[in-house]
Amino acid sequence: MPEGDRRVALLDARLDNPQPNFITIADKYQGAKLNSPNDAVINSQGDIFFTDPPYGLPREADRELPFHGVYKVSDGQISFITDSVTCL
Repeated sequence: MPEGDRRVALLDARLDNPQPNFITIADKYQGAKLNSPNDAVINSQGDIFFTDPPYGLPREADRELPFHGVYKVSDGQISFITDSVTCL
């Protein structure tokens, strides 16, 4: 994915012949672009959890969300979990 793409995506390609074909899983929350989605994990039910930390954007003015948090994607729906994220 290009740097600054601001989304969580699935690489839809064979491992022996990867091509840049990405399927967006999450790129917005309540109509606003994510900041810098990072650190994804998937639980046994297939839910995806990821952080959206403050680093990664070239300018603070590029932020559309006023907070940094943790999100969950389940059945194609994105949910906000918490904004109590401390980044060092």
